[in-house]
Amino acid sequence: MWRDLQGKWYNIEGEELKLPVTLEMARQKCKVWQKAWPHHGQHGTMGIDENDKPCIVFLDGVTPKDRKNWHADKIDYTYKSARWDGDRWVIGDITTTDSMWDMGYGAGDLSSG
Repeated sequence: MWRDLQGKWYNIEGEELKLPVTLEMARQKCKVWQKAWPHHGQHGTMGIDENDKPCIVFLDGVTPKDRKNWHADKIDYTYKSARWDGDRWVIGDITTTDSMWDMGYGAGDLSSG
């Protein structure tokens, strides 16, 4: 979603969204990626490319079938990228990690001074 200078909200296709945006509306008009359980992800980050189009990096992985262990490490998660090509979301794999808690921060991002 993005907001214009007049405060109106739009989805990536330019369709105006009436507020409040409900979960149902967001799933119908703003969804980039979703997989059913046992797929799970954690944290995402977004940027704007040189063409003013959104790019998103997020984590996706298949968690244990036992929901009590959903937060366990040593599960293969994949960093994925999503970019809008003007017509659709293009989703691709970047790399893997063994922890859903990895957030993609570089060492310089965590320094305190």
